[in-house]
Amino acid sequence: MTDLLTYLTPQEKDEINKILDDILWYPATGNKAQQMAYDLALSGAAMEMGYGGQAGGGKTDLLLGLAGTVFHKSMIFRREYTQLSDVIERGNALFPTQFISGEKKHWRFNNHLIRLRHAQYESDWTKYQGMSNAFLGFDEAAEFPEITICSITGWNRASPGQRTLTLLCFNPPTSSEGEWIVRMFAPWIAPDYPGTRAEPGEIRWFVRDGDDHETEVPNGEPFLRSDGTASYPISRTFIPASRYDNPYLGEDYERRLDNLPEPLRSMVRDGDFTVSTKDDQWQVIPTNWVLQAQARWREMKNCDTVDNIDNTIKMRTMGVDVARGGADQTVFAPLYGTWFDDLHIFPGAETPDGAGVAVSVVEAMKGQNPRVCIDVVGWGASAYDHLKVLNNVNAVPVNNGAGSNRVDKSGKFNFSNIRAASYWALREALDPDSGENIALPDNRDLRVDLCAAKYKIVGGRIQLESKDDIKKRLRRSPDLADAVVLAWWGTLLPVFAMDWV
Repeated sequence: MTDLLTYLTPQEKDEINKILDDILWYPATGNKAQQMAYDLALSGAAMEMGYGGQAGGGKTDLLLGLAGTVFHKSMIFRREYTQLSDVIERGNALFPTQFISGEKKHWRFNNHLIRLRHAQYESDWTKYQGMSNAFLGFDEAAEFPEITICSITGWNRASPGQRTLTLLCFNPPTSSEGEWIVRMFAPWIAPDYPGTRAEPGEIRWFVRDGDDHETEVPNGEPFLRSDGTASYPISRTFIPASRYDNPYLGEDYERRLDNLPEPLRSMVRDGDFTVSTKDDQWQVIPTNWVLQAQARWREMKNCDTVDNIDNTIKMRTMGVDVARGGADQTVFAPLYGTWFDDLHIFPGAETPDGAGVAVSVVEAMKGQNPRVCIDVVGWGASAYDHLKVLNNVNAVPVNNGAGSNRVDKSGKFNFSNIRAASYWALREALDPDSGENIALPDNRDLRVDLCAAKYKIVGGRIQLESKDDIKKRLRRSPDLADAVVLAWWGTLLPVFAMDWV
């Protein structure tokens, strides 16, 4: 056989390799999701592909199958090294050829090289700098920090004329740290996506602007940024995969999924991206409390009272979190009673100075005179200076770093500063037993922001983690949550006036 191969033309060798690849792996018969992903990978139409949603859709098989057939040089990741065991076991079954064991596990056969790697810590991406691969696959991608995957995929490249692909396989994220993946594939899976929904396998184009925000653009043509520089969009798609797509799963697997506890059952069995689970034990605001508040908001949104809220209920407070340029956002949170109206959200570049913010605040007040609570640590000080001299504007400065005299509801704990006290005040108000029945806007980013903050108790005082630490996890500032917290804190001013001195 070896002697015969030497007489074959390059075209004939390619044909034989294609036949061998098909023998090694091909989408399972009847698995339409796998077939769609395979066809798109062959076409090279998408630079980034999401795949999954429900458990049992054949994610690991797709990762290994594409690496062993379509692409010649591939790297497949799991978050932790021990999690690679199932990938190794399945790969050994698919590729019964030379397998090199040890720390650096990989398969090499028929002009294909597949390497398995892990990236447990955020800084682990530096291990893979300069290692070019035509195919990068991430199993359970929502378990990775966004910065890890974004950094590694910078080396997703191949020789001219060869296709490349980054494949992210995932179920709904089980923590706020994994919510980035919902934003990444928002047109396909985000329940509150404001634009036109994308169909499975549809190609959409995205570009990252100067403020490090992603923007969807119409096509792959160079996109001209506001500073005059051109940026090249990337193509992306998502294919929902269901256990019903997998012909090898039967009634036993269905029974196991049916008996998972909620909300894990809905997330894993049904691919429900509307909720997340597994709150951190030191999470300030429980996810379920925020979900209940957003459910109340949706119910009230259909009421006539809410449609005419400006005429029926006075605006009670408005929280104002100010950004100046950069990737942060300026956010206004109007509060009527216990109902938060839609948030006013401005990119930082649109609020470059305090005077402009002040004008926007007055417009958002709609002729009313609520207490306007502004975080004056940083960029908010200038906006406050412009507002405090205006007639009919009740501007209140909030110094989140200042000390607080407040005690928590149990009477046991004080707070390290106003920031901790104000977040805890919203936590206590969102508690279903409080009777406040706060209604929060049905905004996924708001939920993620509110549920991101963690706390610890130091010397009998509740202390929030730093905003910088939250930003590292979310890869953005929790501006939406900060504005809402400021608005609610403003309702407590008459009771805790000393905290404002």
